[in-house]
Amino acid sequence: MITPDNEVFDAVFQLLQEDNLPVYDMSPDDSLSKMTEYGPYIVIGATQLLTGNTKTQLQGAVAITLHVWGNRKQRWEVSKMTSKVFTLLSSLKSSQHYNLQIRPQQTMNVVAPDKYDNASVWHGVLDVTYAAY
Repeated sequence: MITPDNEVFDAVFQLLQEDNLPVYDMSPDDSLSKMTEYGPYIVIGATQLLTGNTKTQLQGAVAITLHVWGNRKQRWEVSKMTSKVFTLLSSLKSSQHYNLQIRPQQTMNVVAPDKYDNASVWHGVLDVTYAAY
């Protein structure tokens, strides 16, 4: 059985790739400051499954965190990409085995300055929760 969190991860990754957004499952380089020269880009972070079982299916709530990274001059681009990603994720209604419904009241969107490798960067964090059934 494929768990809802794995399916949401795969569906989100595919959705962002289909929209030609630069998305990774891990930062593509050890030096974030080097990567943000070409940014902004998206890294899919943690997923969390809060389960509820039925006799035939695992279901529940799935939370997924996405990080948008950009250099110190890309605050607008990071904010714009974070908003675009939220709009795309709001349109996600199903995965291979589950129906999905976004829970907007459990969604958080933050864009904040950050330091990494002694470089100033902009860090967008988007936490989204879906009901998976």
